[in-house]
Amino acid sequence: MTTGVTLSIRGTGDPVQVHIDRAVVVGRASTSDVWLPFDFVSSRHLRVFPENDVWYVEDLGSTNGTTSPNGPVVPNTPMRIGPKLELAIQNLVLEFSQSAPPAAAFTLALSGSIARQLVAEVAGPTGYAFIEVMTGPAMGARVELQDALQRVGLHLSNASLGFSDESEHFVVRDGEGFGLQIGEAKARRLRSGERFQMQGAELAFFDPLEAQLSPIPEPDPESEVPVTAPPIDASAQPDKKIPLVPLLGLATVVGIAVLILSLFLV
Repeated sequence: MTTGVTLSIRGTGDPVQVHIDRAVVVGRASTSDVWLPFDFVSSRHLRVFPENDVWYVEDLGSTNGTTSPNGPVVPNTPMRIGPKLELAIQNLVLEFSQSAPPAAAFTLALSGSIARQLVAEVAGPTGYAFIEVMTGPAMGARVELQDALQRVGLHLSNASLGFSDESEHFVVRDGEGFGLQIGEAKARRLRSGERFQMQGAELAFFDPLEAQLSPIPEPDPESEVPVTAPPIDASAQPDKKIPLVPLLGLATVVGIAVLILSLFLV
């Protein structure tokens, strides 16, 4: 068997690569192995898997479908990846190729980082998450948190904010977001706009992508089926009534006809 499949995902910018070495699910739910947090992607959109030394990709009956250069992909029908296979989910291009892991590829453990980079590429230049000093002598100083960051210490001086291994305050990767660890305590998730104290100053964390990266719970599969109007139950319809105005008009016409007939008979 090959050493796996490299999946290159491209939005509007540079592609993001992830190496796949086992069966995985690609989808919108944050529990997916490869997380694509876009509303046009189904919670379980694709499955990538090996069988008898051959790699396949399968659309799992997604709502908005998957396309190939030859047209729409048939749901629940595995497609052989071969040396290279290109698919698309609306404006996301997914290129599969059998290969050893490229040096620049993410691992599946970094699916949150993949999601951050993809959202940034598709949504436009929203910028990195950052921490800014809100009070104290270094007020206004800030540091950016790169998407690939795993763990880094914060250093605050009278005039600047930076990184240092000699620190009690660490910013750590927390899934698709970031967390704060103080000393040996367990890290806690940081939310955009949240403030915390450090060395007598107040700092704040901001993440332009947080709203788009909020974990989406795994929905009921039926919720992804397009909603159709229920059939009309004729027995539940109200009784039809004859409108009053047309009834009066009919009576008037009949009355005039009777009057004319009586004149001819006199």
